[in-house]
Amino acid sequence: AVHPDVSQEQAYFDRALEQRERARARLDRAPDMTTDPAAAAELRARLGSVGLADPDEGVAFGRVDRGGDRLYIGKNAIWDDRNDLLVINWQAPAAAAFYTATPANPRGLDVRRTYRCESNRIIDINELRFTGNALTAPPEPLLDDTLLESLGRNRSGELGDIVATIQGAQYDVVSRPVEQLLVVQGGPGTGKTVVGLHRASWLLYNMSERLQSEDVLVVGPNPAFVRYIRAVLPSLGDEAVVQRSVSELGPRVRSGRVEPPVI
Repeated sequence: AVHPDVSQEQAYFDRALEQRERARARLDRAPDMTTDPAAAAELRARLGSVGLADPDEGVAFGRVDRGGDRLYIGKNAIWDDRNDLLVINWQAPAAAAFYTATPANPRGLDVRRTYRCESNRIIDINELRFTGNALTAPPEPLLDDTLLESLGRNRSGELGDIVATIQGAQYDVVSRPVEQLLVVQGGPGTGKTVVGLHRASWLLYNMSERLQSEDVLVVGPNPAFVRYIRAVLPSLGDEAVVQRSVSELGPRVRSGRVEPPVI
């Protein structure tokens, strides 16, 4: 059966989407409001790095309830006309419990909701209650429908973001302190690359006073690999990060040699 709160939550999603698209329209108009061509070009470049979610994407993928307060979590923060926060960024510290809470350690949460959406239309809601007699979760978290659906989705040939399905152990890597050398090891297909890219985005958001996009360089082993991963950071709003293959880091050199003809 579909969750009984779908229609109520859909009204909230519709309101947040309207506010997000208003913000997008204001950003699109901003460069045209200056008469200085150089300033307009610089403004367009800066706004290009702001990164609002795709218009066809849902405004949020999760919600956490704590002590009567509700926080909706999405790719981008969304404010209404009164400057009230409707949706928080997934990188924000307040969103951490969404990824790390378990029945054994609920991190102060009462409820966690995950939304299954098509565009901004809610199909269903997965809910985990941590308090009261309604707690029905298993001792250890299982793969929920949202994660299973993501794993079974048709691939496009490019690596996609995983903000809605980051698991607790992955979030621990993503949110490690910046003052350390971090090495992530694992077999093929275990998510090392996508976790590393989300860590870069998390650091850019949380260390913005120390770290700028131009300070980050993503290096891949070959051009095909870079083409495969290149959409992840822009989809998270970090369009200015430079991504290069190893062969692009220095001048091109000729490999091999010409053998003299056999006489």
